[in-house]
Amino acid sequence: MEQIIHRITVFNPTDSNDGTLQHVNSTNLVINPTTDDFTVEHKLVIPTSWADLSRTFPLIDKLRIQSKLPEAESHPVFNYEFTRGVNIYIAPKPMGEEAIPEFYQQAQEMIRYLLNIEVEQGNWTISRNSLYYYSSKPAILNESLLGFLDYEIPDAPKAWDLRFEWQTGLVLKQLDTIPQAPLSISLNAKVKKEIGLFMSDKISSPDDTVLSGIRVVLEDDQEPENVFKTMFHIKPRHRYMKELVASSNVEANGLHPIISTSISPQLSTFPLDEDVEDCKLYYYISLDKSLIFDRYQSTPINATVAAAYGNFDLELPEYKVDQWGSEVLFEYSSEQLPLDKIDFTLHSRYQSPDNTTISSVVKNPLPQLFLGCNVKESNLLETSPFDNKMEFGGNYESLFTNNTVFYHIEHDSASNVELEIPHGSADAEQVISMTAIGIAIGILLILVQFLRVVLKRFPVDYSDVQADETKKNE
Repeated sequence: MEQIIHRITVFNPTDSNDGTLQHVNSTNLVINPTTDDFTVEHKLVIPTSWADLSRTFPLIDKLRIQSKLPEAESHPVFNYEFTRGVNIYIAPKPMGEEAIPEFYQQAQEMIRYLLNIEVEQGNWTISRNSLYYYSSKPAILNESLLGFLDYEIPDAPKAWDLRFEWQTGLVLKQLDTIPQAPLSISLNAKVKKEIGLFMSDKISSPDDTVLSGIRVVLEDDQEPENVFKTMFHIKPRHRYMKELVASSNVEANGLHPIISTSISPQLSTFPLDEDVEDCKLYYYISLDKSLIFDRYQSTPINATVAAAYGNFDLELPEYKVDQWGSEVLFEYSSEQLPLDKIDFTLHSRYQSPDNTTISSVVKNPLPQLFLGCNVKESNLLETSPFDNKMEFGGNYESLFTNNTVFYHIEHDSASNVELEIPHGSADAEQVISMTAIGIAIGILLILVQFLRVVLKRFPVDYSDVQADETKKNE
């Protein structure tokens, strides 16, 4: 049976590991964080021989679930740059049309098993190369999934990323902070454990992060020496423009709210890192189903639509839309700089009539603002053990080539895309129904009058018909 691998990477934000590694031998080590902002990433690689979900769900080819808490912060080494909440991507194996209902049934059962939430066939949207579902509520992974590992899944890690492919098995990555208390890791006969304790070296730069520290291996039949001093370089795919701050809020505008995003100070130049070749500014957002993007009226000034997926029917009320919502990516060229504000005007869908409340509150995720830049030596991006980019999932990531890095403009803590959409009343619905009936009657009367005019202009000569009938009777 293939071996399970559990990689545990602890990032020390200080400039020294002295006193941090409290104990280590061939079966156990203890890490004692010296501050409360140490970060740990768990990565579990589980072959199909251990977790063969393809037997239970034979029509599922790929699945990716990415979840992040609202309070999760960006990290210079561990990159989980996707929309807060839960993002689910799924794709079927090649199949005939008759198998489609069964595929959706398996997808629903698989999500229910993993997350204990219901995603029905109509809730999915079609994204670039998969079906996609989003909810602003972060998901909790089923504890029994990894019960055979004797591994306790954190109740609510800051962020996590689960990938399943029927040919290779499961990969689970989880990011969390460590409380200022000892972290003990012990040998497990079922699992090869690789533990790294690293800090960022002083010679690091935005395009070249140097990590130094120690690496410990815990496994059966291991060599006598299992502690190794380690230094390695990574080229980060996700980088941060700390000198800029974004602020997003909603400007009331009746049934056409405006998501207004300011950049301070204004974006006037692109990054000057040595590996950068050319850049463009991008704006990505997931939209609740109560909000509609109209590419002919809603595209922000000077922006172009790079991608748009979801339900954009302008006529449907909210209660007639099954899909979760939509996603949009805008692009700005370098000619549009300097830039300090983006206004995104939307349509809002009519809400279900309700006499008990005057409006519905919609809490939409914040837009993501970033520069997408082509870089030199892009092969080094994929060699990083912390790179999460795939062709499948990742919000906007899968829309870009592998030689792309992202420079993020992060939001301030006051940013909030929350808006109220007015309800119609039951009386209003009756008025609409009566109006529709009145229009139908009006159209019918017009048709009757039209037929009368036609018949007057072109009268039917019944004498020929009567003559024919007389001949038949003779």
